[in-house]
Amino acid sequence: MIRLLACLAAIGLVSGLAHAQPRPRLEQNVAKQRAALDHWTGCIAAEEEQRVRAVLKLDYRDDGYKSELADLSRTRVSRECFDSIPRRYRKMRLTGLPFAGGLAEKIIEMDEEPLLARLSKAVLYPEIEAFSYTDRVATCTVRGAPHLVAALLKTGYETESELAALAQLAPTVGYCSQGGARIEASPLAMRSMLATASYRLLAAEPPGREEAFVGCLADKDPVRIAAIRDANSQEAFVAAMREGTKKCDADIDRFSMGKLFKALNVHGKDSPERAE
Repeated sequence: MIRLLACLAAIGLVSGLAHAQPRPRLEQNVAKQRAALDHWTGCIAAEEEQRVRAVLKLDYRDDGYKSELADLSRTRVSRECFDSIPRRYRKMRLTGLPFAGGLAEKIIEMDEEPLLARLSKAVLYPEIEAFSYTDRVATCTVRGAPHLVAALLKTGYETESELAALAQLAPTVGYCSQGGARIEASPLAMRSMLATASYRLLAAEPPGREEAFVGCLADKDPVRIAAIRDANSQEAFVAAMREGTKKCDADIDRFSMGKLFKALNVHGKDSPERAE
């Protein structure tokens, strides 16, 4: 069993003030920690949006990610944003997974299109790389239940609605962790995992028309991939392409041959041999 309690060690405030800071106060109250998280990530995401977006795409196993995230946690926010944070939270800051999850939620909220609509499209994109077992489970959960994840991310921290949303997601998390260690996570840890996975899915590049066409062939007519890729004449190539459009409608006249063959080579590794 993997136990994720999302260590919530608070660190001292270094942003927004030019003078020396008092020694950090460690806040043990989870509700206050999460409230501080909400305020600080809101300020940092608003003022460092492009940096935040770039960091959240990085592989969190790498030292570069850890360094960049730590730099973000030390961001000097504007006086206006600093003054908007309640005094009781100004000397509190969260790091690690909770901080990344909070930033991901703030970036996700910036788009006016409803989250469910965006996630419903994103889960149809090609698979993204999972950085760990828990990341794979989180990504699987978002793909399997985008409506429930969208509902969770609408809830407030430390609320009954948040707990209810997490309870509804539990069966999907269980399914996605079949064959592996069971994950036992605090509400903050699970929410942070799902938020970062959701952001990475939303940030992934949608498939181009060529990749979408070949992906469709892989599902509906896999033998056609080899027939197109290995065609020994222009006539055979055109005929195979036209045959492919019978099951996967596409405007093939607008295709880039370079992108098409790149997709064919990726999907064609495991495709059946060309039909005679």
